[in-house]
Amino acid sequence: MICHLKIIFVWISLVPQLTDGGSVTWYEPTPAKTTSNQNEVLPPGRLQVYEGSSAVLQWNFSLTSNIGFTFIKFKGATVVTIRSDGKAGDVSANFTGRLSVLSSTKQTAALSISRVIFADDKANGEFTCEVLTLSNERWKRAIQVQVLAPVKITDQVRGDQVVPKGGNLHLFCKVTGRPAPNVNWTKVPADGSNEIKHYGPTWNFTNINVTDSGTYSCVANNKVEDPVRGQAVKVIVVAPVSIADTENKFIVTVGEIVTLNCKAKGNLPLSYTWTPCSEVQVCDMETLDTPPVNKDVNFTCKAADEFTDDSKSYIVFIGGTVINITLVITSESCTDGEYDRSTLLGKLNKTFNDVLADKFGLLKMKLNNVRCGSLKVDLALNFNSTTKEIDVITELRKAVKDGKLGEFTVSSIDGTRDDEGTTSKVPTTPKSSSNTAAIVGGSVGGGLLCCAAGGAAYYKKKQNENKKKAKNPRVDNNGGQGRRDGDQEAGCDNNYADVGPGANCPRKGGNVRNEQGIPDYAVVDKTKRKKKTPKPGELQYAELGELTVPGRKATMPRVSGTDTVYADVRS
Repeated sequence: MICHLKIIFVWISLVPQLTDGGSVTWYEPTPAKTTSNQNEVLPPGRLQVYEGSSAVLQWNFSLTSNIGFTFIKFKGATVVTIRSDGKAGDVSANFTGRLSVLSSTKQTAALSISRVIFADDKANGEFTCEVLTLSNERWKRAIQVQVLAPVKITDQVRGDQVVPKGGNLHLFCKVTGRPAPNVNWTKVPADGSNEIKHYGPTWNFTNINVTDSGTYSCVANNKVEDPVRGQAVKVIVVAPVSIADTENKFIVTVGEIVTLNCKAKGNLPLSYTWTPCSEVQVCDMETLDTPPVNKDVNFTCKAADEFTDDSKSYIVFIGGTVINITLVITSESCTDGEYDRSTLLGKLNKTFNDVLADKFGLLKMKLNNVRCGSLKVDLALNFNSTTKEIDVITELRKAVKDGKLGEFTVSSIDGTRDDEGTTSKVPTTPKSSSNTAAIVGGSVGGGLLCCAAGGAAYYKKKQNENKKKAKNPRVDNNGGQGRRDGDQEAGCDNNYADVGPGANCPRKGGNVRNEQGIPDYAVVDKTKRKKKTPKPGELQYAELGELTVPGRKATMPRVSGTDTVYADVRS
């Protein structure tokens, strides 16, 4: 540690000694030296002084020759001249104010510096005592002043540094001080020790990694005073939030619940937000249980940390191997409150086969119910593979627009729902001027016979139960539609799980549960069939051949509101 130096007196003793062959002995500055070679460069004296402090330079020597003059110089320029009698002249104008002769004799000289500045530093020149003898000998001894300044950190990187993984980071620490400080960067580990990670005032991270996260500080030291530590800098390397590339499209039947999984990764704590999400749902978890699905819906998961986020869409489509649609047909009308179902089914069979068979693999079609007035019936289209409802409806609407539904004029096509809303309108190609209308619709089919009034009442009851369950979507119905308790899961596809009636298969990236819990058809013993007028609520059936053979009249009795007619699509 260098203490502040106030005043240092340097006595220069000029003691003339006559000797054969001139020589000089320098007692001060130290170390003491004797030489008889005028050209020999003796080691300089050294003096360390804080900038702004005062200092005194002193010389003390003896000669073997008579003294003529003594000159005190700085950087080769004369500061003051001392005569042979030891008396000093005036200080040169260039040095007045800060420099003065404190004392002088034939043997000593002391030069005072009232306020040391950096211009006095050895980097800019030396203070020299030059003795000229009467025999024209010149003897010299220098003193170097080292101007000291404590370390100061004038500027540095500040605040938390957030950088993405793989990015670049520039740390800097600007310092002053004399001598020039050495600067290094340390990382403070958990145990509190300091580990030097980099030498130098600037540090450029390239391709930074998560392991580089931590607290850093610069340390400057010029060995004048204690090392100076800069402000700690917290480096946060963020691995961008990324949601896993899992299945995000699902096809389900009406009323099913899907568990969506938004698996995300990042090196910071994550939060989740699902939209849309109702008040009764848990919307801030990694997974989301949807309410019973009644239409195509797009859910969005946003996973975020403090600095980055990622989003992913999950699309749930209504569909399956059976698609239920409702048509409003303005070109057909009832007669005496009834309609010839077999004739209508035959016409629809041919028309729908032309439109849907090749593109979607339509297998058969089922007509459940026709009601006059505001006519609403169930029309179920059975396909050979899982199909989206929206794709079928879009294709049919396009056929309406292009006039490909034959003699039918259709004003609307929509998916069938138990609680129907307003039916969307589609472009039509008029085929007649009839003002009457027939509505042909469908519900979930797939069996030879369809449940009638009793099954419909039971479905309505279950639907009400499902609405209650929708308020708490975490309640699962183990008795899925068309599936007995204990049945093994079957028919699950690798891309989309089987979403036909009764399936309860887990999806990739989500689980789908059927919430209806009722069978949509019943198998009837056909050996007991009789052609008779049915009673209300009684199940009716007929072979397809009896209804669709050209030229043969359908013999099935008509029962308004409860009977079922179906037909295979002929290729």
